[in-house]
Amino acid sequence: MPDQTVPAIGRFAYAYEVEIANEGNDEAVQVVSREWRVRDESGFEETISGNGVVGEQPTLAKGETFRYASACVLKRERGSMSGKYTCVFQESRRIVDVVVAPFALTPRERDDVEDDDVEIRNDSSVVEAID
Repeated sequence: MPDQTVPAIGRFAYAYEVEIANEGNDEAVQVVSREWRVRDESGFEETISGNGVVGEQPTLAKGETFRYASACVLKRERGSMSGKYTCVFQESRRIVDVVVAPFALTPRERDDVEDDDVEIRNDSSVVEAID
């Protein structure tokens, strides 16, 4: 997010988009909390946790998706995020953690090109439910 990034004071803002899908379950599942580990290239790590995502606790029936956008700020130019969502199956009340593999937070390589000329990077992280 170039308009919110100020390298002189160690502020590097990144936007990211997430899509959560209930693809393999016949039972509806609710996302009740999340925990992110945000790490910059110097090794500084911050944990961000709370109820739901972006102020919501979405319930997804089989085949449904929920999309949201958010942002984070690093103290260095590059970093990564990883984490988990805690979900509750609506019928069985089973609780699972869905682990999100690390993904990179990196700046665009060139600022002198139009958005239409920039290749979009799609870092889809594979998630795994852990009972």
